Amino acid sequence: MRHRFLGLILLIISVWLLLLATGWSAPYKLIINLLTWLRANALPNVTLALICLFAGIYLLQGGYVGSTNICLPKVGNGEIRITQAAIRDIALKSIAGITGLQKTKIKIKQEPEGLIINIYCRPDHRFEIKSTPLLIQENISREIENLTGIKVKEVRVLVSPRIWKK
Repeated sequence: MRHRFLGLILLIISVWLLLLATGWSAPYKLIINLLTWLRANALPNVTLALICLFAGIYLLQGGYVGSTNICLPKVGNGEIRITQAAIRDIALKSIAGITGLQKTKIKIKQEPEGLIINIYCRPDHRFEIKSTPLLIQENISREIENLTGIKVKEVRVLVSPRIWKK
């Protein structure tokens, strides 16, 4: 949704600039009329400007995430979807028995080739840097593919001792 909205705005701006560059008088007249109207109607314009400002900040902060559902491979006549939260739970349960993890955070992104799963791990003193990340990758990939049938393209493991905000 956000990409389409920004694409539409860029399309309008580019057509507007093209009309200005080719010497059409209509864009100039529209700009003058718009500026005259803006001066005459200050209160509605301030309100509109504030709404646009807050909407822009909301979109830039990633407030609109898009679809939180992930499509499963087509089976039968219909479509089956699973939420990212369910896949996150499967991933967390697949690594629950691994020693050395204090805290984990998982982000999931769907691409045409499969899921990309980013897992952020906070280790404790028992964490083995040599073998544990590979075990995490294997467990998550295997469990998600076995339980949902969704292909996992990549599992990225970031090990960091810092505490992060939720």
